[in-house]
Amino acid sequence: VQTNGGSEHAAGVEGAIDRMAFEIGNSLREKKTLVVWLFDVSPSLHVRREKIADRVENIYNQLNKLNVGADKALKTAVVTFGEKPMIVTKDPLDDTDEVIKTVRGIKSEESGKENVFEAVITATNKFKTYRTQQQRAMMLVIVTDEAGSDIQNLEKAIVETKRYGIKC
Repeated sequence: VQTNGGSEHAAGVEGAIDRMAFEIGNSLREKKTLVVWLFDVSPSLHVRREKIADRVENIYNQLNKLNVGADKALKTAVVTFGEKPMIVTKDPLDDTDEVIKTVRGIKSEESGKENVFEAVITATNKFKTYRTQQQRAMMLVIVTDEAGSDIQNLEKAIVETKRYGIKC
């Protein structure tokens, strides 16, 4: 199945996360890839976060079977967002165990804000050199249960990700 910027009914959060293994695998067939996971830290997602962490672990286990770590083809960064975005991994990780540990260590915040578009802009600006200088494919995976509190940043987020050819 070849997809290009579309969405589909993926049977909930778990199905959508599982679909990411397919998308990441396809990207890795073409070139080295940086995946940036953006996690909503609002309390409404707290209960699902452990299930999501299990699914992310499953994705990386599947990808490891493809030997993606052999030449550091897959790098992973983690960003959280609520009222403000926070870069959790200063530098992208190569080690699957570190990725899983980082995802499982995400804590909720009580602000009630989900500034997802500001987080997209922040992640793009922080990691765009992996796209522009290292010529890696770059994907932003947004894990949230809300549309976002900062709709005023939507157009800027779209422009920035399109400018650098970053898939979301």
